[in-house]
Amino acid sequence: MLRQIALPSVLICRPALLGTIRAGFSPVGIPDEGGCGPPGQRSGLPRVRDVGPVRWRAANGAHLVMLVRAGPASSAEPWWSLTERRNNCHDARKSMVSPMPAGRYWPAMTSDEYPAGPALRRVLAKAGGPELLDLLAEGLTGTDLTTLLLEVFRRRADRLTPAEVMRRYRTDRFVTPAPAGFAQIRRAEDFLLSALPDDFQMLTLAPLVPLAAHTAVATVDPRKVVATIRGSEVAADPTNALALEAAQQRSQALAADPRSALPVRMAASQRVVRAQHFDAPGMLAHFQLFALVTAGRDTGSRTFEQQHLVEHLHFAVRAMARAGVRHTEIRITCLDESAAPILARTRTELAGTPGIDVIDDPDRVTGRGYYTDLCYKIYATIHGQQLEIADGGFVDWTQRLTGSRKERLLISGFGVDRLATMLTPPTDAEPSPPRQTS
Repeated sequence: MLRQIALPSVLICRPALLGTIRAGFSPVGIPDEGGCGPPGQRSGLPRVRDVGPVRWRAANGAHLVMLVRAGPASSAEPWWSLTERRNNCHDARKSMVSPMPAGRYWPAMTSDEYPAGPALRRVLAKAGGPELLDLLAEGLTGTDLTTLLLEVFRRRADRLTPAEVMRRYRTDRFVTPAPAGFAQIRRAEDFLLSALPDDFQMLTLAPLVPLAAHTAVATVDPRKVVATIRGSEVAADPTNALALEAAQQRSQALAADPRSALPVRMAASQRVVRAQHFDAPGMLAHFQLFALVTAGRDTGSRTFEQQHLVEHLHFAVRAMARAGVRHTEIRITCLDESAAPILARTRTELAGTPGIDVIDDPDRVTGRGYYTDLCYKIYATIHGQQLEIADGGFVDWTQRLTGSRKERLLISGFGVDRLATMLTPPTDAEPSPPRQTS
C-alpha cells in the first residue's frame, strides 16, 4: 500500500532601518520554527559599534556597504520570519535619505578579526587562518566558488557508503518526512485555496530563491537559511518569493505607466525550510505555508491599505469558516497613529460577522520593525484548542525592490501543517499528532 507523505523542498522580511548608525544595533530573534507560535530560541547578530554618525543614501534601492564589528543581540520577533526590530529613528518614507538596512551587512573577516564563535575559530585555525575565508567570500567570483564547491562535495559524496546515507537519513532533521499525513495537509490546504478570491493568481513557486533573497530586502541572518553551492538559497518563506514576483510585475506596470496603480494579487502554498535548531519533539525544519501578497501603489488617503487589508482578512474568515472553525480571533496592532483609519475601516467591514472577534493588540511585541503601519495575528479555536494560524501586515519590500517610495505591499502567511493538525480531532485509539511548526 502506497503512503503519501509531505517531503521537504528544503524568508524574506522587512529590515530594521537605522537613520544614523550609532552604538546600538537592532536585536534579532529566531521565531518558533514553522511559524505560528511564540518565538523560540534566540540568537545574536552583529552589533554596530564605533562607526560614528554616518547617513546612507539609496539610489533605486542600491545601498552602500559597511563592514562592522560583531556583538550579541537578542529579541522576540514575528512567528514566521527571522527579522530585526526597528529602532525608532527614521521613517524612510518621510525623507529622500534612505537609512542603511543594518541587518544586510555582516562582520568584516580580516586576518586579525573574525566572529568569536568557537566552531569557526577551530575551522579557520585548522585551515591556516582567516585568509582562506577572505578568499572564499571575496577573492573568488561566484562562478569560481561554485566550481570549487561542486568538486568538494563531489569528493565528499564519493566517500559515502549506502549505510552512511541511511544513518544520515535517520538523524538529519532536514530530510525527515512531516508527521502530518499528506491527506491532512491537503485537506487544510484545500480549505484555504477554496476561500481565495478569483482575482488572486495562484503561483507554483520554485524551491530556490536567489542568494541573499532573505537578507538583501529582509534582515535575516544568512546562517538561518539553507544556502546551496550554486549561489542560491532554499525557500524559507513564500511571501518573499511572491514579493520578488510582485515587484517584477509592478516594475513592468510602472515602465508602461509611471503612475500605474494596478494591484498585483498573488498566492502560493510552499514547503519551506529554516535552519535554526529546536530540540522540542515534533518541531521540524520544514513545513508548509500558504501565503498571500497584494502589491500596488499609494493613491492617497490610505486607500490601498484599507481596501486590501479587509480583503486579506475576509479571505481568512472564509477559510476558517470552511474549515469548521467556530471561533476566530483577529488581533490587530497599529504600529503608527496614522494607521488608525485602516483599523477603523477594518472593524466596520468585519462587524457582525458570526464567530469573529476583532481585538486591538497594542502590547504586541513581535513584528515591530518587520511590519509597517499595521500588523495582525489570527487565532482559531477548534476542539477546545486555540492556536495561532496566521500572521500578516504591511511591509516595505516592494518599495526597496522597485526603488519607488509610492509602492505598497501587504503580506499574509498561514501555517498549513498547524491547521491540518488542529482540524484532526484526537482519538483514544490514536494519539494526537505532535505540535507542528507551522
